[in-house]
Amino acid sequence: GFVFEAGHRCEVKAGERVEIVGGVLDVRRYSTNQRLTVSTGEEWPRAVHVYADPLPAISPGELVRVSGAASSIDRYPESALASGICGEVRRAELEELGPAPGATALLRRAGVQLAAAISRVIPSPFGEVSAAMLLGRGEDLPSNLSDDARRAGLSHTLVLSGFNISKAVAFAAIAASLLPRTLRIFTAVLTGITLAGISGFGASAIRAAFGVAAAGFATWRFRRADPATALLLALLAMSWANPLALAYSLSLQLSALATLGVVAFSERLALLPIIRAIPATAGLREAAASTLAAEILVAPLIAWKIGLLPVLGLPANVLAGPAVPVAMLAALVAAPLGFLGFAPQPIAALLALPAQWFSAVASRTADFSFASISAALTSAQAALLLVLVTAAALVAIVLERRERRLRDAPLIERLTAAIIETEKRPAVAGRRAQIDIS
Repeated sequence: GFVFEAGHRCEVKAGERVEIVGGVLDVRRYSTNQRLTVSTGEEWPRAVHVYADPLPAISPGELVRVSGAASSIDRYPESALASGICGEVRRAELEELGPAPGATALLRRAGVQLAAAISRVIPSPFGEVSAAMLLGRGEDLPSNLSDDARRAGLSHTLVLSGFNISKAVAFAAIAASLLPRTLRIFTAVLTGITLAGISGFGASAIRAAFGVAAAGFATWRFRRADPATALLLALLAMSWANPLALAYSLSLQLSALATLGVVAFSERLALLPIIRAIPATAGLREAAASTLAAEILVAPLIAWKIGLLPVLGLPANVLAGPAVPVAMLAALVAAPLGFLGFAPQPIAALLALPAQWFSAVASRTADFSFASISAALTSAQAALLLVLVTAAALVAIVLERRERRLRDAPLIERLTAAIIETEKRPAVAGRRAQIDIS
């Protein structure tokens, strides 16, 4: 009953009874119903949404048999299609068949077990917050906390975005600091790809994983990674892997624009007097500059697609942003303790502190009536603004590279002259040549 046609059109035969055996990719629980995302086992369409109430205790990575009447996607069909969702099955009959095969299902089951271990140590809801930051399991969060984070402009930290993956990759690089350089880079890249798999290989997580892989290769091959080039290569890889995601996936679009904004504007914005007035302690100034840089790029898209702008997003991110990597580190510590069943109250309370601070900032910020304001834009207005801010970002990147070349030119000239001068000197046995570039 599920047909993929040329031209990226996805259709179902409404009302036809279907039976699907596939792995559970995602579980979402809403106030009125509950939804599974189940793989069809075909190359395309990749999955269907399955609605049932009550939903059995099924976790991602499990194999299920779904029976029910097929219907087309009634809300946001283009966005669903970008994720490979081609239809719905409502009032479905579900049967558990055991663990699903494949590496993706294995990673999803690992994510469920890790999140459960973290929650056994860090008390609820702070364990779920820490797990969401580290593993991208936002579906386990209480709905009121998710709403507060959205109104405060902090929801991007509760999914596995480029920000979270970059922090996890940095942790992995530090942990592997004693390894040879090649193994250290490989460990960091593998960490990013593994986290993307644990989160279900969402579009934004895949983009971040591609970016980590490109940056890792550049660091290994050229000793230096260029963030703008890594972003470009990641988007090119995404356009090859799933071109519809670039056109319709809001999470991917927001992730790419935010990364572009940080790359293009964060260093320049850090020089503004209002940003320099913020203390540099605990990364507060860096968080402010990065948040403002990201907001410049994503604001038109959020106003168009969602119709709301988080006015207090900047102060909320300055206050809560530094707690995110600490909460992720706390989750890393809590996971093995949870598996061992060792969770003394003082340790649990200490590990809960960063997530507790984050939740308090989100809640207090969301309490303000003006935390988010209505800012609906038409498609033409949004397109114009997006073109302008994207062009400004690209110009800023080009100018920054030009300034870098001009700064490096004297050093390169002195180094070249010193090498030439050294080659002119007669060789002395047993003495190493020294190059003076002072």
